[in-house]
This record gives sequence, structure tokens and C-alpha cells, in this order.
Amino acid sequence: MKKINILVKNILIIIEKFLHLMILGIVVFLCGREIFQMFLDGSVGVSSIMLIFIYLEIIQMIQIYFDSGKIPVRYPLYICMFNLARIISFESLDSADALNHSIAILMVGLALLALAGRKYIRDSEFSIPKISDLNKKIPGLNDQAKTSGSVVKNPIIARN
Repeated sequence: MKKINILVKNILIIIEKFLHLMILGIVVFLCGREIFQMFLDGSVGVSSIMLIFIYLEIIQMIQIYFDSGKIPVRYPLYICMFNLARIISFESLDSADALNHSIAILMVGLALLALAGRKYIRDSEFSIPKISDLNKKIPGLNDQAKTSGSVVKNPIIARN
């Protein structure tokens, strides 16, 4: 059974690498076609440059995959963000669609910001104080409770 698992794993790795190479070939073809179209038109447009930049991000993502065996999450988010910006800039959208796409760009940007700050969030240590610890830190709190005249028979204590 262990040999079958290893065989299946190796076959899946070969299929995955083949598909990544196929995606790379398609992206290089599309990028070359876009550059060729710019030369035929005799002009370079912002839309073409943004599209080539998206192709470049896909190529970098595949290169990182072959170097490390992992695909970073931020590259598909960059691709999404630039594609949404390209749609807003060069498609005829009504105001509601443009607003929705802008909100989507903001959400992707916040996700990228959260990814960039995850190291700081993960490494920072913080603790939420217990209510019983607050009694010790706030002077006179116990005295007020004793002099107020109200007595709680079954106090509820919040715990972390």
C-alpha cells in the first residue's frame, strides 16, 4: 500500500509540473502575442502594459513554484488587483459596477496588508486581563463595592 501511495504521489507531482509548464507556455504565448500586436498597431497603450504586467506576475509565480515548490498567496492577489484595476480603467462600467470593483480592490489590498503584517501579528504577545486582576489595579474599586450597599450573591466572573 505504501508503494502505491508513493507511486500516486509521484504521478500527481509529474502532472502538476506538466500543467505548470503548460500554463507557462500559454502565458509566454499570450505575452508575445500582446507585444506583437503593439508593434503592429504602432502604439503602446496602458491597457497593454497592464496586461503584460499581469503576465509577468504569472510567470514569476510559476518561477517561484519551481524554485521552492510553493506558490505564495500574495501573487494571485496582485494579479487580481491589477486585473480589477484594468477592468475599471478600460471597460465601460456603470457607476455601481465601478464602485463594486473599487471595493473589491480595497478588500484585496487589505488582504495584502494583512499578509504583510502577519509576521508582526504572529510574533506579538498580548494578553487580555481578567476582571479579577482589574480589581487589584484600580484603587478604591473594592472599597466602592463595599460601601455601595448592593450585595451580589452569585457574582459572575469572566475568564479567559
